[in-house]
Parts: sequence; structure tokens; C-alpha cells
Amino acid sequence: MLAVAMGVQANPDEVFASLQRAGIAPQAVSLVAQPVDGDAPALFAHNDQNPMTLASTTKLATTLAALDVLGPRFRWQTRAFALGDVRDGVLVGDLLLVGGGDPRLGSDELRQWFTRLRAKGLYRIEGHIVLNRGLFQTQASDHLSTPIPTAENPHHGWPDALAIDEGTLTVELKATPQGPVLSYQPRLEGVNIVNALRVMPRKCASLREPVTAVFQELSDPPRILVQGDWAPGCGPSRWLIATLPGSFFSPLAVEAAWRDAGGELGGGVLQHGDAYMPPQWPRGQRPYAVLESPPLRQVLRDMNKWSNNLMARHVMLSLAKGFPGRPATPQEARKRFNEWLQRQGVAPGDLVLDNGSGLSHGERGRPAVLLHLLRQAWKGPHKDDLLASLPVAGEDGTLATRFKEPEVRGKAFLKTGTLIGTRSLAGYVLARSGRTYAVVAVINDPRADKGVAALDAFVAWVVANG
Repeated sequence: MLAVAMGVQANPDEVFASLQRAGIAPQAVSLVAQPVDGDAPALFAHNDQNPMTLASTTKLATTLAALDVLGPRFRWQTRAFALGDVRDGVLVGDLLLVGGGDPRLGSDELRQWFTRLRAKGLYRIEGHIVLNRGLFQTQASDHLSTPIPTAENPHHGWPDALAIDEGTLTVELKATPQGPVLSYQPRLEGVNIVNALRVMPRKCASLREPVTAVFQELSDPPRILVQGDWAPGCGPSRWLIATLPGSFFSPLAVEAAWRDAGGELGGGVLQHGDAYMPPQWPRGQRPYAVLESPPLRQVLRDMNKWSNNLMARHVMLSLAKGFPGRPATPQEARKRFNEWLQRQGVAPGDLVLDNGSGLSHGERGRPAVLLHLLRQAWKGPHKDDLLASLPVAGEDGTLATRFKEPEVRGKAFLKTGTLIGTRSLAGYVLARSGRTYAVVAVINDPRADKGVAALDAFVAWVVANG
């Protein structure tokens, strides 16, 4: 039964008219909005019990479980172990770097950490820096339901306990009066950028070969090759190049960070064949140094505001029981997530997570269940951290360019979802009445991308009629 007040529109007719114009049948859509307070019935509910592919609104469930299980102050740790004696600032042996799953670990943070190690008294490593990424134990079969990573798709990256800059190179081309200027970040030791552009005296629109950037890490020496046709009238360009599992990217980035911090290295940075095995060091040995990530609440803002899939997969894996004291597996992470769901009163199968990011079509659930979790979270201890992580309508994140109308702008806090055949929104909406509503809206249809206007119209309807 709908709760209808005097003078409000009982049904969001414009939403269904918009869906019809897009060629999307009502059966392919789920819409539900309910006040967060008390036991008030839904303002509107349509197909909310139907299992749906949720896309990146799945990250809300990952977020809520992490806040409850790990706590908002949880931090990931990258640890360094001195495998030898440190004498007069020189480590006579290797430095073992054990990745702890930090989703935000960047080359800048590494360089700053290494600078602090220099200040602590370590300026030279006689042996090698040895990398270990074994605190996340995954295999190719764990990723069968998600797209295969390619250099062109940074958002498809697999989780990695020692992911640096998310394993992504940024290459930039700037147009100057002297010609094209190329640069890349982060710096990789021994890697140069090669300008193989053909500068043509033509208009940019008439060029035949587009400019491409490729990381050729197996060449000797490794290089970034930029080639294609370019003309003075062409504007700047920017490429994100994703490196694949087993890449030399991390060793090269670590060595560059150590040397840029002023450190000396007698050997090199090694990534042995057992780098993905569970880490081992002398029994009872304490880390020589620890680099902590920002707290979980800060990571969740980055994750949800910009729908970062790799961060979500790291957060999900970190739910595994015993982590980081023992390696995390997807199976253990899902088990602990399902135990958390059960404590929330959710029946088995009503919400299914694979890797926590929404990249998998197997991550499905009843919109009514996601709504239930949102309403419970509103009354829980982590409401403020959840709200702070969500894109704000018309203002930031993935909603920066949507909901520009003054009636809606700033009044909706919503996680977006985009997947082939799926568009979704979920979160909270502040209605004109002053009441706050939990909202979930999902389209599962091959033409889902044409239904975004209908989802936005539903949010506007809740603002006006709630």
C-alpha cells in the first residue's frame, strides 16, 4: 500500500513514460523508495523483490560490511623487513617488502616512506629489495565472472596485495609552440618515453594514424612508445595504460621511488617466482618499518565517489577472517560477508557478492534487500561515514554532471552503477518535505544506457513527492 499525502502525485508517471520512450519494458526495472525513519511504508515500490544485477551499487553492500567488520579506522599496512644487519646506515642483506593490500598505495607515498627510512638511518641496501604480494591469494579462476584485464581498461584490474598506483601508467602529450612534449607518471627506473610521432603540416581532423601510447616492458631497455600522426593544431592528449598481473611495473616503480628518495641500492628490485606465495620472514622478527594506508573511511570516499573497482575488490578481500595475519582468499571473504548479511537479517541468496565491485553480472540481489541495508545503516553508528563516501547530486564524483536542477542538486547522495545491460542508483534522497528516503533504482535491459533519464526522473519524483 502506498503512503500518499494530499497534493502529491501518487505514481511517478514521467518515469514510466521515459522508460517507454527508451524502449525499456517495466518488467526490466525495479524502483523503490521508503523513509529511513520508523516503520512507514514505501512511498513507491515496483518489482523491488525481483533479483537484479546491481552493477556498482553493489559497492554499497561492500562498504557497509567493511564499516561493520573492519571498522572505519582500519588501515592496511605495507611492511619492510630487514633480512640482515643494519650497520652504520647500511643493510647487509635484502629488504623484503610485503604488500598488505593497501588500495591507495602510490609511488608518491612510497617515496615519502623511503625518505623517512633515510632519516631513520638507512641509506644503502647492499642486497636487493625483494617484493612479496602474497597476502592476497587469488587465481585466474576467481576472476572468471569479471572482464579480463587489458592495457586499455584500467578499471578491470585484478586485486594485488602490492598494487602501486593501481598498476596504471599515465602518459601525457602537451602541445607547445616548440612541438609536442611527452611525459609519464609514475617514474619507472630505467624507462624512457620515446617520441615516434610524425608531425604533419595538416589540420588535426585530417590526420590518418591516431596517436597511441604503449608500455613495452619486455623491450631492452623497457620503454613507453608514443607514435602516430600529430599536427600543431592538435590539443593535449592523455592515456591511462593498465599493466597486467606479473608485470615489471611494481619493481621498476619501487626502485625509482627508493633512488628518488636518495637511497643507494647494491642489487636490484626483485620479484621472484614465489612473490605471490604467502610471505615468510625469520620467525618472531618485527618489521623494520611499516607504511600505513589512510583509514578505511577515507578509502571508501575515493572508492564510492568515483566507483573505483580495484579499491572495492581490495576492501572485499580484506573482509576475510584472519586478514592480515593470514592471507585473504575470495572464498573466505565471501564467507565472512555472508555471515555479516545473516546478522542483518538477510536470507541466503537474497544478495550475492562475488568480488564486491559490481563488475560481475553474478553480483545480484533483490533491491528491497539493498534498501533494507540502507535503512538499517541510517540508524547505525557508521551513517556519517557512509554518507560522506557517496556522490552528491550535481556536485561531485560520478554525479557531478547529473541532477543540475536546483530542486534536486545537493539533495541526493547516491551510488551509481554502470555495466553492460545495467544502470542503477542507490542511496539517500532528501525530499522537499524534509524527510529522508532510502532509494534503489535498477534497470536490467540491453537498452539500459537509454534509461538513465528515467532513473534521474525517479529521484526527482521522490524529492518532489516524498
